[in-house]
Parts: sequence; structure tokens; C-alpha cells
Amino acid sequence: MEKKFKKSMITEDMKQAAKNVFMAMAYVKTIRPIVTGYQKAVLEKHQWHIASKWVGRRSETDRVILDPDHSYLLSENDFRTYMHETREQQKAAGLKTDSPDHCPLLVAENLQRQAEWCLFDTMEPLTSIKGRDLYGDNREKYLDLTLRLLAPFI
Repeated sequence: MEKKFKKSMITEDMKQAAKNVFMAMAYVKTIRPIVTGYQKAVLEKHQWHIASKWVGRRSETDRVILDPDHSYLLSENDFRTYMHETREQQKAAGLKTDSPDHCPLLVAENLQRQAEWCLFDTMEPLTSIKGRDLYGDNREKYLDLTLRLLAPFI
């Protein structure tokens, strides 16, 4: 049976939760180019290769690591230097986190995820869908549809 949504079904909590998601998304989009910019610059500067323990695993071949998403493949010493230099760049960019060991981008992405979970929880009485049961494309589609539903009310 198809449910029709009425304006009166949208609560203030739903509106606020959607607003929080939009704000968190904007924050991630603001932070991402700054953080990935300095991460890539540090990797480009050093031209580190994949640690020997990773070569041959999962089809990894010896190559220079230029993508921050692959920094886990660095040797322990190289990774220590990478972390030190990216933290210095973080300070220079004026990005602060609760702990100096935290990456501002990961903190922002986690904040967005938490806002999304809150939105899913507020929508459950209306949709009868448990957001925590959704994964991958279905989760993304549900988030997109929910934000499209609520955007006109914000």
C-alpha cells in the first residue's frame, strides 16, 4: 500500500535532523579539498613506495603511493613521517580537532554519518524503515530520497 505524505506528518525533529545532515555534508565538502590537498602534497614530496610486506599481497606491486587512501601501504617509518607532516599541514591550515591524532576529514565524515543516523532514526516512525538495516546503494538512495522529501520544509 502506498503512503502519501502530508505536511503535518513532517516533525520539527525531522526538519532539524535533515538540516544537520545538510550542514555536515557542506562541512565535509569544505574540508575534503584542503585535507586531501596537503595529504597528496606530502606523498608527492616524498615519493614513498609500498612497504615490502605489502608487495605481492592482493595483487599489489611496487609503486609510488600518491593517493592518501593508500597511505596504509606505507612502511611504519614512512607512515610516521607522513602523519607528522600532515599534522603540521593541518596546523598550518588552521584545522583543529579534539585530538591532535585525529584527521579533520575523518572527523567531518564521522559527524556526517552520525547526522545521517539521527535522520534515519527520526524518520523511522514515518517510513517504518530502520536506517541501520540499509547498506550500500540502498542506504544512499534512502538518504537521497529522505533529504529530497524534507528539503522543501527547511
